[in-house]
Amino acid sequence: MPMSSTASGRTHGFQRPYSKAQYRAWFAQALSLTFFYGCALFAFLSKRLDHSRVMIVMIGAQLTIVLVELGLWHFLETHDPSEPSCFSRLLISEKRWTTEKYCRIHKKRIAGLDHFCEWLNVSIGRSNYVAFLLLVAAGLVQFCLQIIFGVLVLVGTQGQHGAVPILLQVIAVLLIGVSLPIATAYSMLFFFHLYLGWRGIST
Repeated sequence: MPMSSTASGRTHGFQRPYSKAQYRAWFAQALSLTFFYGCALFAFLSKRLDHSRVMIVMIGAQLTIVLVELGLWHFLETHDPSEPSCFSRLLISEKRWTTEKYCRIHKKRIAGLDHFCEWLNVSIGRSNYVAFLLLVAAGLVQFCLQIIFGVLVLVGTQGQHGAVPILLQVIAVLLIGVSLPIATAYSMLFFFHLYLGWRGIST
């Protein structure tokens, strides 16, 4: 359920109380990053993988994407959706994005109100929709990269014996197990919003 912290309504996502979905999102991201960097660390310390250059590129790409996500996520969680932003200018001035609708969670009228995101605990409208869609796209790429990285580790340690290869395989399986459902959720969300944009409608 969406949470309201005061009688005057929410102003941003970091305003208490936090939602259960927020806690789940933070935990899932922290868990996946722990498995990813743990897997990468053990992979290079063990020196048992043949495609280390490819994996270095993937780690660099993943880290860059995560840093971009952190910036977008911080903006989304701290910005008041009823106030304009630099992202507002990136959307065309059509009825979908200029019509102000009342949000009962924020207790304000928000231009281009699309939906309330429980994972961010904030409403998504004209001022933050582009940032939201970029965050979803970046998240999709991040978790797809993590799945591919886990598969490479499994393939690279196939047929190897000993405690280190087994540990690598276990971490890789955990990484894939955590990343796969999140990547699926991100892909559904991303393509759903692309479809809505193509149809010119909101959620």
